[in-house]
Amino acid sequence: MNCQQCAKVIPDGFIDCPWCGNARRAPASIPGAAVPTDWLTASALSLSMLCLFSFSSLSISRDKAANPLANPAYFRGEWIGIFFWAAIILTIFGLIRDKQIRSSLKFLAIVGPGFLLGLISLSKPTPHLKPDPAQLRHIGQVFKGSETSQLNKWDLAIRPLYLELVSRNRQYIDEISKLDDALQSLYSPASFRDAKSVQAILDALELRLAVADKYADLKPLFQKVPEYVAKVDATEEQKQDYLAGFNESFGKGLTAKNSVFSMEHKWVLSAIDLYRFSLAHQNSYKFSSGRVIFKNDAEFAVFSNKLNNSREYYSQFLRAYTGSRRAQSALLAQMGLQPSDAGLENPK
Repeated sequence: MNCQQCAKVIPDGFIDCPWCGNARRAPASIPGAAVPTDWLTASALSLSMLCLFSFSSLSISRDKAANPLANPAYFRGEWIGIFFWAAIILTIFGLIRDKQIRSSLKFLAIVGPGFLLGLISLSKPTPHLKPDPAQLRHIGQVFKGSETSQLNKWDLAIRPLYLELVSRNRQYIDEISKLDDALQSLYSPASFRDAKSVQAILDALELRLAVADKYADLKPLFQKVPEYVAKVDATEEQKQDYLAGFNESFGKGLTAKNSVFSMEHKWVLSAIDLYRFSLAHQNSYKFSSGRVIFKNDAEFAVFSNKLNNSREYYSQFLRAYTGSRRAQSALLAQMGLQPSDAGLENPK
């Protein structure tokens, strides 16, 4: 390289000119030159937006309240929130894309917010829609079958199911109430007095189990629904849409009902097991002064364990059944019905 001052050649190894002492100038930098955005930073923005909008879109699609036709304000509010966060991510991208920092840090700083916000949106619990009061009252009219009520073709088609449910409820309560007297002494020391007393309780419990199993399965009733709907004067698509909505709404009620029946079944089986044990060990204990006294401590421990477990299962069933009846009564009140209208009147 030649010296810009004296034009002589500057030997290798010299920074300044050895001939005239002139200092070599560094290459002039371009003022305000930006650091180019690398492909990793650019792809981070695309990935961040993809995560945010994909996860959020899936979350909104699961939210029945965010129906653009039924609830447009709620729908717009959900998407406005997503676009707000998208603007924040774009701001972060604009602030750091020209910074002289490692590309991997830029990538994390841009992808991280979109990915995390998308996951939060996807993991949030789906809000429960409150039942429409007008729809509930309409269902109540279908139950009653009032001549003054305006029943549409779907109501008329499905009304036989409601009538069967009412009849089934009444039969269940009637059959259970007939066993109340026989089971009034359940768990009392007197019920273990002798083989005859134990056998009487066992017979009543086995009848109780038969009744519980008889009314536990509601599938035969609901399997008739497609037959009812098939008779409606509507297109096949309309029928399938109606069945989908019906199955979804009644499926939730069945889940709660099945839980109560499951607890009832578990309780009755535990009580049968307890009294069968007592019947098989009649010679191992005696009833004296209102107490059951075992001769063997080990057998007494087994008896006590079965007795305590069965009582606990009974308490759990009673709490679940009482809670279920309260919920049913509240729902019937919203429908404008009395418990007797649904076959849930208390036994006399």
